[in-house]
Amino acid sequence: MNKTIPYSDEKIINFINVLGELTDPHDERGKRHSLPFVIASVILAMLVGRSTVSSIFRYISNKIKWLRDITGIHDAMPISRAYLPRLVNAARLGRIKHSC
Repeated sequence: MNKTIPYSDEKIINFINVLGELTDPHDERGKRHSLPFVIASVILAMLVGRSTVSSIFRYISNKIKWLRDITGIHDAMPISRAYLPRLVNAARLGRIKHSC
């Protein structure tokens, strides 16, 4: 498993800026996680070979400082292992694993 993201920080930042333009369909009340942050984190985890919910969760937890820095979302918190698949499915990212 390759543990290094094969893209420069500049390209990752550009990608995250595009994600920032997404509309989050979730109710603002009680929202704890930035959808662009979660999507970027999941995709970056997948780029280094993480494919299960548990391994993606561990990647986000272990890389939280770097993910905050690279996304510019400095108050982002790691998403819980239980909520991660729900948010990914709600964002219709569930298809990513099947199309890769």
